[in-house]
Amino acid sequence: MEYFTATSLRRGRIYLDGNYLGENREGELPRVFCCPPGLHDICFEFLNHGAWHRHTRRLRIAGTTRILPLDIPFICAL
Repeated sequence: MEYFTATSLRRGRIYLDGNYLGENREGELPRVFCCPPGLHDICFEFLNHGAWHRHTRRLRIAGTTRILPLDIPFICAL
């Protein structure tokens, strides 16, 4: 199993290969997600001025641990 976080200044929804995983934060801390190793589409969906926006990144996730997950930053307009 591989591990990652999806960090952003905004709170949002995380999708892995089109499947909803949950919110990107637990309180103020980034949530750690798990997935099988390999190439994945990670999507960050957030609400901005009443409209939903999506940012998607395709990347290979391998060689991670729960203590040292891959950090995937998403830059969003505030």
